[in-house]
Amino acid sequence: MTEIYRRVIYQEQSQDHHPPEFQLHPETPATPESSYSQIMQRLAVDSPRLREIAGSAELSQHARRNLDRFLSSAGTTSERYGAVLRSPEAVGRALTIFEFSEYLTDILVRHPAEVALLPQIEELSTSGEAELFDEGPRSEIVAPDPVFAYLAQEKVDRSEANAILRRHYRRRVFLSGARDLFQLREVFDSLSENTAAAEAAIQAALAIAGTPAGFTVMGLGRLGAREFDLLSDADVLFVCDEDCAQEEMLRVAAQMMDALTAYTLDGTVFPVDARLRPHGREGELIVTPTQLAAYFQDEAKPWEALTYLKLRHVAGDCEVGNRALEAVRKEIAEIATRPGFNSELQDVRIRLERSDTTANFKTGPGGSYDLDYLAGSLQAQNQLWLADNLRERLDLLHEHGLLDAGEYEQLMQSALFLRTLEHLVRLVTGRARKRLPVAEHPHRALQKLLWRVLRTADSFDLEMRLSEVLRQTRYIYRQRGMP
Repeated sequence: MTEIYRRVIYQEQSQDHHPPEFQLHPETPATPESSYSQIMQRLAVDSPRLREIAGSAELSQHARRNLDRFLSSAGTTSERYGAVLRSPEAVGRALTIFEFSEYLTDILVRHPAEVALLPQIEELSTSGEAELFDEGPRSEIVAPDPVFAYLAQEKVDRSEANAILRRHYRRRVFLSGARDLFQLREVFDSLSENTAAAEAAIQAALAIAGTPAGFTVMGLGRLGAREFDLLSDADVLFVCDEDCAQEEMLRVAAQMMDALTAYTLDGTVFPVDARLRPHGREGELIVTPTQLAAYFQDEAKPWEALTYLKLRHVAGDCEVGNRALEAVRKEIAEIATRPGFNSELQDVRIRLERSDTTANFKTGPGGSYDLDYLAGSLQAQNQLWLADNLRERLDLLHEHGLLDAGEYEQLMQSALFLRTLEHLVRLVTGRARKRLPVAEHPHRALQKLLWRVLRTADSFDLEMRLSEVLRQTRYIYRQRGMP
C-alpha cells in the first residue's frame, strides 16, 4: 500500500535512496538547537545554492526567523534534510511563505519535506516577494485526487489508511494556501477548493469506516455553505433510513469521526462537530428524515431554520440525504411564515452581538453575521433553496428582485471584503480570529495581501476600510427591518 501511495503522489520524488552527500555527518549533526550561523555553515558545504538562497540579504528578520525554524527542523533526520537539499529552488519560493504566512510556515516546520510540493503550483514566483504581487493572468489547477479515490474504493489496513488520509489532506490544504499567496485568487475560489478537499476527506473517512446502505453525512455551517476555510471545524449531521440498525449506524459514525479527528503522529484531519443536530448535545447522534421533520414541525427555532438552509449532502446515501432535505425545507417554509419569525431572529442576533463586547468583523455590528442573517431570512421567507457561498446566495436574491441594485452591490462588496479578510487573517496568523492582528508584522502582512487580493486601486487604511464596510452593512441590515 505504501508503495502504491508513493507512486501516486511522489512518483518523481522517491525518498528511499539518498545520495551520500545528503547524509548527516555524525560529527556535526543538524538539530533544532542549531544556531542560524551553524546552519549556514553546514549548507555552504552540503548545498551552496541553498546557502545562497537562505543567505539572501533581502530577507526580513521575520522571514529569517521562520527560515531558521524550518532548516532546524529539516536537520533532525537524514530523510528530511535530504528532501530539503534536493529542493533549493522550492525553498527559495518558500521564503515568501516565511514572510507572509504563519499557517503555511507551521506546516513546513512540522513537515519540511512538503516544501517539494511547491513546484506543483503554476506561475510561482522565482524571486520572492518582488513577483508575489505580479498582476499577470492566474491559472486554475484541476488535479485528480487518486489517493482519496483509492481510500474510497479499496479495503486497506485502517491505521495505514488513516495515516494516508491525514498526509494527503494536509498536502491539499498546504497547496491551496500556497496558491492564495502566489496566485492571489478570489477568496470564494479558495473556499471552494478547501470545501472540496474536506468533502473528499469525509468521503474517504466514511469508506474507511465502512459505508452501510441507508446512511448519509450532511454538511452544515461552513461545510454546507461551501465556505470551508483553513482551521475550520466540519459541522455535520448524520442521517439514516428509518429501518437501519441503530447500533451499526452509531459504529460507523463513531469510526468516521475517529478517522478525521483522532490525534496521531501525522496529526488530525480536522475537528468534526455534530452539535447542530436536533436537541444539540442532548439529542441522538443519528436522526432519520422522519425525526427531522417532527423536530422542525414542533420544536425548531427560527435560528435553526436559517442554520439548516445550509444543509446539503456530503457523503453516503444520496436518496436518504434528499429525503432529509425535503423534510427540513418543507418545515423551514412553514417556520418562516410565523408572525414572530423576524423578531425571534432579531433577539438571537442581538444576543450574539452582545456576547462579545469587543468590536470584531464576525459577530459585531455590520459583521458577517449581519450578511448571513439578512440573506438567510430572505431565503427562508421566499423558499429559495440554495446551500452555497454568500456570493451565490446574494446573486440569487438579486435575481429574484429581493435586493435592489444598490443594496446588492454594497452587500456583495461587503461579503467579498469580510470573507477575504477572515481568510487572510487565518492564513497570515495561523489562527481563526475575528479581529485584526495587533502585532506590527502580521498586521502589515495582512494589509498588503488584502490590497492585492482585492486588486484595489488605492492602498487603503485597513482599520478605516473595515469600519466603513461594517457601517454600510449595518445600515442596509437595519433598513431591511433587521435589529
